[in-house]
Amino acid sequence: MGCLNEDKVFYFLQWLDDSDLYIHCSNVNNLYYTIVDIIDSIDESAYVPFIFQMKNELYRLVRNHYQDFYTLLIDCNYPNIAFEDISPFYNHILAYIDNDYVECPFNVEILRQGLKVARKQSELTFLQGNPERTIIDNYFSFYSRPIGLFPYANHVYDNEYKIEELFEKYEFYNGNSKVENFCFVNSVSNPFVQISDCVVGLLGKYYTYINSLNIISATQMFESLSEKQLNTLHLLSKLLIKSENLSKLLLHSSESIEEHDISSFVLQHALLK
Repeated sequence: MGCLNEDKVFYFLQWLDDSDLYIHCSNVNNLYYTIVDIIDSIDESAYVPFIFQMKNELYRLVRNHYQDFYTLLIDCNYPNIAFEDISPFYNHILAYIDNDYVECPFNVEILRQGLKVARKQSELTFLQGNPERTIIDNYFSFYSRPIGLFPYANHVYDNEYKIEELFEKYEFYNGNSKVENFCFVNSVSNPFVQISDCVVGLLGKYYTYINSLNIISATQMFESLSEKQLNTLHLLSKLLIKSENLSKLLLHSSESIEEHDISSFVLQHALLK
């Protein structure tokens, strides 16, 4: 949270707060995004109502056993798990539960039972037939998502040549009308893209820090922040909540329930300061 001490960050956020600008962004927790297919590949509809709780508990296990889990992914050729590796792969994750819990809470038990179902499957829908050794090939879907959600807005992206090449392969339509409301520009020539770069840099630091907290350490954090840090965090909170109040579709996150809850706690708490 060191950047919250910098005057330039405070004045930048204050200027944004005074302006008629809103934040429109996607936050992707790459580790969480990497592992959700482990749950989505469980071929049993009874677990659908608990799918986000299961992903949250799996994410917690993976973080607790990160190095071993990383080795497991390599050994099982993730995200292409062969038939003979399905049972060992899911059994290995089940062992994390046995290691971490004497008595399982409800959501962990649901996860355990789901993993037991998956280990008996002959195929995994989302973990077979993928590019070899590639978990996230690109972020095209996060670039194209706003075009579908806001077809009457103008979308201006910083130059990302690989993404631009992918865009050239598709046409976008809103009903029968072709959508051409997006462009890629050099940030040097566009002050709004420069502003976005600064915002993304701050949000990257914010979400990285949030991902290192639990609810107890998040509470303790407020006891250690200086008045200047609190004021700066208050401005960031105002901007994010102002944007979400305008439209919940402006702020998009691929993250665990726990991470989302901690971020919500921090933003709401900072807003009251």
